[in-house]
Amino acid sequence: MAGTALTTLDTYVEDYVSGATNEAAILLRATVRTFRDFCDWTHCWKETLDDISIVAETKSYTLTPGTTNTDAGEVIGLDSAKFKEDGADDSLYSPLGIKSREYLDEYDKTWEDRDSAPVPYRCFFDELDGKIYLIDTPSVASTDGLKVRVWLRPALNATTAPGFMFSKYQEALTFGIVSKMLRMTNQRWSNPELGDYYHGLYMAERDNAQQEVDRGRGNIDDYHVKPELAFTGGSKNRSRGFGGGGVFNG
Repeated sequence: MAGTALTTLDTYVEDYVSGATNEAAILLRATVRTFRDFCDWTHCWKETLDDISIVAETKSYTLTPGTTNTDAGEVIGLDSAKFKEDGADDSLYSPLGIKSREYLDEYDKTWEDRDSAPVPYRCFFDELDGKIYLIDTPSVASTDGLKVRVWLRPALNATTAPGFMFSKYQEALTFGIVSKMLRMTNQRWSNPELGDYYHGLYMAERDNAQQEVDRGRGNIDDYHVKPELAFTGGSKNRSRGFGGGGVFNG
């Protein structure tokens, strides 16, 4: 089985919610939701996918996560994307500017109708179909010509997650699961007021993790964290109006 079992945190949750481990299905759902939220917010889970071979006159390519770190994962955005012409040395990858479809529709209105070109210069990720779209459409093929690093989260049916999340974020994730359990209605452990307390602890830990990830990108002063519920798509930590899809400053 790939990754670390989500049930690894069950005993930690039991310390706060007595009897939680007796309701395995409910506890697993709360755990999956917490991990997904944590990954959505922090972008802590990043992986470089296998290189993608480019087909001439083809603009979109499905992004498929591996199974090394989880049994079921979903791509939620682009961290970086690079392109090279066929036969070029690996040192000649060119970075692609990451935008959103909404940004392109507003500021590059001809992007869908332009002729193809040998080298694309922009891209976006469409979460609806799980594909990366290259702009302009490549006019020539390129074997292993596209290198993509993505943000990931566990899928709804996941039973495992990357091991680093358990060692690095155990307390934050435990608080998140506990808060979800306590805020449930009509359960013997229901305690909304206490659940709100642990939710506050979870949000504080989650925000700290997010800022730590941001610092890994460069100058933290270049990024501005939006408050909870203000996020409407793309990265929450960008200083430029790129729209949904990335924080690439190119």
